[in-house]
Amino acid sequence: MKIRKYYSENPNFGVWAGYEKKSDEFIGFFELAHMDNTAEIEVGYRLHKKYWNNGFATEMTKILIDYGFNEMGLEQIVGITHPGNIASQKVLLKSGLRYIKDAFYYDTDVKYFVIDKNKKI
Repeated sequence: MKIRKYYSENPNFGVWAGYEKKSDEFIGFFELAHMDNTAEIEVGYRLHKKYWNNGFATEMTKILIDYGFNEMGLEQIVGITHPGNIASQKVLLKSGLRYIKDAFYYDTDVKYFVIDKNKKI
């Protein structure tokens, strides 16, 4: 019910399932949604390990950033990672986000990244 309520209150935001075109296999999910009870919009993903290191995370992150800026009219998008998740930090950097600070969201320490519409790569 919580997810349905979020979708009805925030049209065009949320979580999307990702599928590999070649095999039509589910690879994970991608999101553009409010971060941890804030007004900030977060880009994120979770992939099955089998699909790590194939560029899917970067490709979908770039697509969602473009969607957020060009279709949703957002001015800024954020992303976070666990401090030790170097691979996800590289995805965010390759997608145009820049590291801003260490922060605390979702009851844990995170690395906090931002991309502004007017500073897009």
